[in-house]
Amino acid sequence: MGLSRMRARHPRSQAKIALMLLSWFILPAAVGWAAQGQYVIPLKDRSGKPAGSFSYKESHALVVGISDYTGGWPRLPGVKRDVREVVQALEKQGFHVVIVEDPSLADLEKTYREFVLKYGLASDNRLLFYFAGHGYTIKPPYARNDPAEWMGVIVARDAPLPTDSNLQAFLAKTLSIERFASMAREIQSRHALFIFDSCFSGARGFGLFVPNPEDLVQGLTKNTGEYVRQFISSGTADQRVPDTSEFRRQFIQALEGEADRNHDGYVTGSELGGFLQEKVIAYSQGTQTPQSGKILDSRLDKGDFIFPLTTPTSACVTTPLPPNIPSPVVNSIGMEFVAIPAAELRMGTDEIPALQPSHKVTISQPFYMGKYEVTQAQWVAVMGKNPSRFTGDPHLPVESVTWNDVQEFIRQLNAREGTSRYRLPTEAEWEHAARSCALTLYPFGDDERQLERYAWTEATAGGRTRAVGQLRPNTWGLYDMLGNVWEWSQDWYGDYPTTAVTDPLGAAQGIFRVYRGCGWQRGESTLYCQPSTRHGARPNFAHASLGFRVAMAVAPGKP
Repeated sequence: MGLSRMRARHPRSQAKIALMLLSWFILPAAVGWAAQGQYVIPLKDRSGKPAGSFSYKESHALVVGISDYTGGWPRLPGVKRDVREVVQALEKQGFHVVIVEDPSLADLEKTYREFVLKYGLASDNRLLFYFAGHGYTIKPPYARNDPAEWMGVIVARDAPLPTDSNLQAFLAKTLSIERFASMAREIQSRHALFIFDSCFSGARGFGLFVPNPEDLVQGLTKNTGEYVRQFISSGTADQRVPDTSEFRRQFIQALEGEADRNHDGYVTGSELGGFLQEKVIAYSQGTQTPQSGKILDSRLDKGDFIFPLTTPTSACVTTPLPPNIPSPVVNSIGMEFVAIPAAELRMGTDEIPALQPSHKVTISQPFYMGKYEVTQAQWVAVMGKNPSRFTGDPHLPVESVTWNDVQEFIRQLNAREGTSRYRLPTEAEWEHAARSCALTLYPFGDDERQLERYAWTEATAGGRTRAVGQLRPNTWGLYDMLGNVWEWSQDWYGDYPTTAVTDPLGAAQGIFRVYRGCGWQRGESTLYCQPSTRHGARPNFAHASLGFRVAMAVAPGKP
């Protein structure tokens, strides 16, 4: 914001202007976003004409890494890095990722089943399973020279080394690829891909697949959208996969676009399998031979898994609200609250230094968010006196309140209502509520010309605040999350974390408290009116375009 365009409470006071320069700052908005979300995949017929589309509503991955083997198998310390980097690559691709490290066989089977039941029953989801660890090939005595009868298995953490005398004990701690093919049929999602960074031969239940080069050039056809179960492994029988995985390295490069052989903006499962086979064979000097294929089922072998190289359109994966959480709810002074679901999302961006880094945030519990900014009538009902510069309508948002003032309001509101549930939202909660899982620059899309339908800004407010709730709400029914007045949050301002966080509370200490959104006086650029923009001010600072809304903890079954 240009400070020359701001008016302090006493505009002729040089002392106030100096305080403003020390107390008020704004950081640029994000111009991109990477997160879990929805993709629409356009299809073409053989002649290249449009042939409809299909959607991935959600993308979920189960990444399993086993490094700490306990039954005699060599340990694989490099798997920890494999898991970390694969997870980062998949999250950039829009996946919500479940991570399991060093599971026993029982843990692995339980986690896989829970994963499928939770995410694999929706037809418009895509599912990916990635395993890094030891694999083994069982060669039955009746078919030692017939690879089609061999059985590939992945080895659980507690599996013993296989010998002729303990083969039964070994098999009891493995999971066959044929079993994966069987379990793949339980998945009801359109597309599922199984990737094994381990060596084996004998993917019974799956058929090895060599794509037709002409099909790869053709791009996404109508068949691409059909149901499919695909697999890729990093090697074959008797090949030793090094702990430093070339397969993992090439997999990540493939998702960054190198496997897009026809330059259509998508990497298909078939392109990925061909790319990995070519690159891993070359870089391993022939010591590893990746395989790929599709399930042997005519109903599940027509389609092709898709990795779009574009940005998804939904920024988070939410947990459905429990039925015992009512929404909306109203308290004794008429404050309305909307239930906001728990979610995994991403905040920040790697594209702008002030907002780095992009990082995963988990909001583990649902919460209530004020449907409107706190009004002057509500403030007076609690505090008895109106501090606002703009008056004349009790539905105007209260403004010219410091962060410290807001804390006193919340203290008295809790006392009045006989609870401790009222508070300011955290910065993460505020952004989650404002963005409402939209991946675009604004909750309503990327077209800044639509901002006037949702936000009172410098261009539309007429130099003052407006009564709350007059414009359009966001997807979750919250009004004025952008525009009218900026809104205090609970957090101290600080650098974003560099790793994934759960229920973040901001910096442990600081000089500035975070405030978000934008107000009727916002500066000359619409960049300052995006939900990702961060602001900060001293907790004793007040301004006629700075207000707040209240969050409330959920108490199931209670309003």
